[in-house]
Amino acid sequence: MSDITISKSHHRARKGDLELQVGIGQVNEDLAGHLIGLEGKVEVAVDRAIKKTARWLRTHSAREIGKELNIKQAAIKQRFRFTDTGKGFGRKATVWVGLLAIAAHEAGATSKNKAGVRVRGRQFDSAFKQKIYGSEEKVYIRASANCKRGHATVTEGGRDYAKYSRPKAAWFKAEYRDRFPVQVIGIEIEEIGREVLERYERRLNDRYRVILDQELNYVLNVES
Repeated sequence: MSDITISKSHHRARKGDLELQVGIGQVNEDLAGHLIGLEGKVEVAVDRAIKKTARWLRTHSAREIGKELNIKQAAIKQRFRFTDTGKGFGRKATVWVGLLAIAAHEAGATSKNKAGVRVRGRQFDSAFKQKIYGSEEKVYIRASANCKRGHATVTEGGRDYAKYSRPKAAWFKAEYRDRFPVQVIGIEIEEIGREVLERYERRLNDRYRVILDQELNYVLNVES
């Protein structure tokens, strides 16, 4: 039996984790019963179909999430992880999708204004762009200011910058020294992400069967 699992993880709230099973195993078992002696070729087709279905899910759902949230698709696609375990008809593919907030500087072009920073149509008052930790410009806000603003924030590499004091580097601009501790501003994607993924989850079985039929035709009639 083969399965594709969609796991939509919200790391900050483990009770909110959701794992959806897609029961395609019976399709493979039925095929195995009708193609006696060709099990090896069928397994090749199953393997290819599972991987292509997972890629189809990532490509199309990331495109839709990005469009609905006005966020770069690349920022969404990097949240997908594909794992493949087992052998033959016991194969299991898992598509894991991280739904924590995406750092604002990864979502698209940013611009400064008098009130703060604007990112793809979103205004983040009291925010500022600066290279602070590392060489990349990011969108930050003082932790004290964000108590009032309530912008979503992210941790990066497990590090919450609000817990750290200002950098000690001599080159750091004096004008920013009173802005610490800071937080990296994020954009929430969980609600829309879950809605889109659940819609695609309902289509996954049908898409898998279409791709599997194509792969079976190829291995049986072209490669043989």
